[in-house]
Amino acid sequence: MKTLLGEDVWIRDLDLNGGEIVIEAINDAVTVAKWFVILVSAAGVDSKYLKMEADWASFRAVQDLGVRIIVVKLDDSTLPKHLEIALGSQYVVDLSSSSDLQGDFIQIAEYIDKHLTPASPSLAFVDRGEKSDEFSLTARRNQMVFVLGLAGIGKTSFVSNSIVEKLRKTPLAIKLTRGHSLDLLCRQVIQRAHTAPPPANAPDGELLNLAVAAIKMRDDRYFLFLDGADEALDASSGLLPYLQTFLLALMDSQPNTHVILATTRNPDIPPGLAASADVLRLDGLDKKYIREQIELLLGESERTAAIMKSAEISELIPLVGGHPLAAKLLASFLKVETPQQLHSGAEWHRFELKLARYVLQTTDQIVLRDEEKLLLQVLATVREPMLFEDIVASRELADYGLEQVHQARSRLADLFLIEQAGELMFLHPFLYTYFGDQLKELPDRRDSIANDVGTYAFRKAIDLNENLKETLIKCCLSTASIDKVEPV
Repeated sequence: MKTLLGEDVWIRDLDLNGGEIVIEAINDAVTVAKWFVILVSAAGVDSKYLKMEADWASFRAVQDLGVRIIVVKLDDSTLPKHLEIALGSQYVVDLSSSSDLQGDFIQIAEYIDKHLTPASPSLAFVDRGEKSDEFSLTARRNQMVFVLGLAGIGKTSFVSNSIVEKLRKTPLAIKLTRGHSLDLLCRQVIQRAHTAPPPANAPDGELLNLAVAAIKMRDDRYFLFLDGADEALDASSGLLPYLQTFLLALMDSQPNTHVILATTRNPDIPPGLAASADVLRLDGLDKKYIREQIELLLGESERTAAIMKSAEISELIPLVGGHPLAAKLLASFLKVETPQQLHSGAEWHRFELKLARYVLQTTDQIVLRDEEKLLLQVLATVREPMLFEDIVASRELADYGLEQVHQARSRLADLFLIEQAGELMFLHPFLYTYFGDQLKELPDRRDSIANDVGTYAFRKAIDLNENLKETLIKCCLSTASIDKVEPV
């Protein structure tokens, strides 16, 4: 294998007695590896180590780190269920009946060579000048900045371009995953900082001290960038213990650099970090960037050029509402359907619902609290930007109490399910349709919302009219008094 793929192949002779040492050695290799070649045989299938390493969560974590997996079947043994789930979508090479093993290994090497630097045309970097300036102000006051934004909005690109330029340092970048631990994070920091590797069996406390020391040693050249930080948040958006422990230790050491964390959820920052942390929010993309995103996803072709020149595409782009995931789905539809087909009445409605479901499911936001669903349904009923005081006019929302509704609004804004322009709140166009359709199954609730909000708006208009009349009368009386004054 080394002959074909070079010296980057990690091989460890299994002459070690302690299982924990083996696990540590594998863990060390994972932190730097970009490819896994899994050799599957009848004996391997029964191995406790293969079962452990092929656990679904472990493979998810490995993939999230940017690691690719190749499955090599050495015989005709049937994969058990736990391996089918973990390896079912991976690149599989069957050597069970091969007559040219060298040729097959060359095929594997060629596959790796072709995919060493996979292209990612799905992200268009947006030079957010105003956000770069806002970051400069934030960074003067805080060493830790959470960059908050929709999935696919370009948080990584923003950090890798705008923030690099502002800080004039290189990012020491680590992608956090659900499989992360304090051990793995510290080892990655030490490895990325190019300092002396830690002992294989070093305890967490020693690893933490070494990782903090590595950052301080390189703080004149690097800032720490923790991408995918939402994977290190619990269900209540609090920091998982391992990340909180790491950040507290780092801030206590007072490094002369910054920590940037990219996340799709607004974090609940613990008191020990709040004094040195802030949140920078990246809002939805402008139409011109959504257009560019769609064109990139479609790829260069005559069909793409025709699609982007069509009149209907200008009607479809506003439907996306600045949401990059919605743009991705629109591009997927345009690969098989024309803009004219999507723009037709029934298809338009069906596409709006698909956009909503895709965004909700992809961002793990499909499970909402009752008061949050109700707030979205109020906005969907009116279908216009609303003030908070107009929204809470609904008696059904009033049952939850003002503070609970305020919390619902804040969470929905953090989840990017409602947009805000000043004091006004509104939904993405496709979400109006999705939650409006929900209300078709709940006509009593829809009628109640419409009646409450309409009655409140009517009374508000009457009060405003009375205030205007009083103001007008006062103005007229004041003008009349001035007219009666004789000139001196």
